[in-house]
Amino acid sequence: MEDEDKEEQEAELEALLAIFDDGELSVHNEGGRPRHSLRVLPEGDEDTAAAAAAADVLLLDWWYPVDYPSVSAPDYSLRLLSGRSEPRLTALRAELDELWVDADHQVVLYTWIEHLRSQLDDILPARQEAPTAAPPAAPEPAAIYEVVVLPEIVHGEPFTDRRSTFQAHAAVVSSEAEVFAVREALMQNGKIARATHNIAAWRLFDEHRDVVIHDNDDDGETAAGGRMAELLALTGASNVVVVVSRWYGGIHLGPDRFKHINNAARAILEHMGIIAGGKKGKKG
Repeated sequence: MEDEDKEEQEAELEALLAIFDDGELSVHNEGGRPRHSLRVLPEGDEDTAAAAAAADVLLLDWWYPVDYPSVSAPDYSLRLLSGRSEPRLTALRAELDELWVDADHQVVLYTWIEHLRSQLDDILPARQEAPTAAPPAAPEPAAIYEVVVLPEIVHGEPFTDRRSTFQAHAAVVSSEAEVFAVREALMQNGKIARATHNIAAWRLFDEHRDVVIHDNDDDGETAAGGRMAELLALTGASNVVVVVSRWYGGIHLGPDRFKHINNAARAILEHMGIIAGGKKGKKG
């Protein structure tokens, strides 16, 4: 079991290092026991240095016990870089402990990080006080009745690991209406609709509002949508929606499932020529 725990720890850390840059996640060797330190920044904040300097920073430090995740949770500390006392941290620690129980001895760090990100406004009120741009003007009423043409959907090659099958689908989009049209069209396919999970992420530039729109949907595979969204941001993919279908085969894959989901998404983006590394793919 110790070897399996070590493999899961290494896979989890590899995934986290792929998601977070050196300015956010660092590893320090202390007496032979590595300490992992993460600056918890708001999701989508791509300028790490500017974000860290803008206000106080929430730090999550953790150490892997040898029997994580099969028996023990990670040892961790939660603190503010300034050393400021914050009553909310006590409640947050209890919430992280509850999330570990809910994880049922599966790796939990990404779930913890996403939860901490969602609570930053309560912990770092200075971020709320920062001046914000005026909200964009509401679209013209006529736009509500705009006819949406279904974009062409590209389907990736399915692959199987330990009886779980994964397949990616993607389409070039120019509006959220097209995103929803693509997802709805996929659900008209009986096989895709019967998938255990249809994880989705999309990222596009709205010319009318001059903003980047991005969102994701786990569809029951906790944190998978967020990881795909991070992939789109890190690769610079834009004007695209990606859906990865997973048909669960009855064998737990641990963190490997996240690697398969992101690899399927990356492969179809490369295949379509949306990110570097591939060529235009088959459509249908």
